[in-house]
Amino acid sequence: MAATERLAELLTAARLPVPPLPAGLAGNLVEVSPWCFTTRALPWSPYCFFEYVEELDTAPDYALVAHDGHGVASYALSVYIVWEGLACLVQVAWGGVYTDPSHAAGCLEALGRLLRGVEGLHAAGVLRRSRRLMVVASDLYGSLPVTCGPGLATANLQIGPNGGDVPAVLAEAVAWVGCQHPGGKAG
Repeated sequence: MAATERLAELLTAARLPVPPLPAGLAGNLVEVSPWCFTTRALPWSPYCFFEYVEELDTAPDYALVAHDGHGVASYALSVYIVWEGLACLVQVAWGGVYTDPSHAAGCLEALGRLLRGVEGLHAAGVLRRSRRLMVVASDLYGSLPVTCGPGLATANLQIGPNGGDVPAVLAEAVAWVGCQHPGGKAG
């Protein structure tokens, strides 16, 4: 079974939407361990959000979808996609004793809208490596304002009492993408 099919099977069994991975990355996806799918060598655990944020300006194109964590409450589903004009790191609390399945599903649905919208912007040349849309949000560690352009001010990581507001960050990114499309709609 291909890794993309295995990932879809796991997410579907968990009643979570399957985010549409960019075609250029999906074909290279491999399952490196249970619940860990990637197109690159992993220098850190997917749970190590800050390390992946710090490398965004220099990271190669990759996709990483993983469920990882520790203890009874600190588990997350991480979906990291760095692809041409998009650098998107989304980490949703999921899998611990306080899991909110509707929250996780809503975040993955919004991520799907974002990824579908970004495909059109890549095709139109609106997004490119030198003008990357940066979307960084974690329920556990915080979020950054959505930006487009070179450089990412990681010092601005906004950590709330329960991490970042992942739905709000994704909604902002989807709205930004929609404003860039000639028809005004993303995904």
